[in-house]
Amino acid sequence: TMSIDLENRVCPGFAPAKTIKLRYRIPSGIQKAYHPNPGRRYGGTNRTAYLPNNEEGILLLQRLKYAWTHGLTFTVGYSNTNKRDDC
Repeated sequence: TMSIDLENRVCPGFAPAKTIKLRYRIPSGIQKAYHPNPGRRYGGTNRTAYLPNNEEGILLLQRLKYAWTHGLTFTVGYSNTNKRDDC
C-alpha cells in the first residue's frame, strides 16, 4: 500500500513549506512470471519518503501516485539497501 499524510512541520530545505509523508508497505510474496526468479519468495519492506507541500512537491506526488498504481515504483531483484537478492 501507499499512504500519504500531511505533517504540520517544515520540510527541511523547503521552508516555509510543510511536509508530505509517503509510506510504502510492500508485503512478502511469491515472484510472478515476469520477476527474476518466478516461484521464489521475496521479502517485503517498508519505505518512507518526504516531499515539500508546495507546487513542485504536489506535482511530484501526482507522478509518484501514478507510478505506484502502475507498478513502476519498486521491483523485485537485488536490494542495494539490504545487499540481498529477491527483495
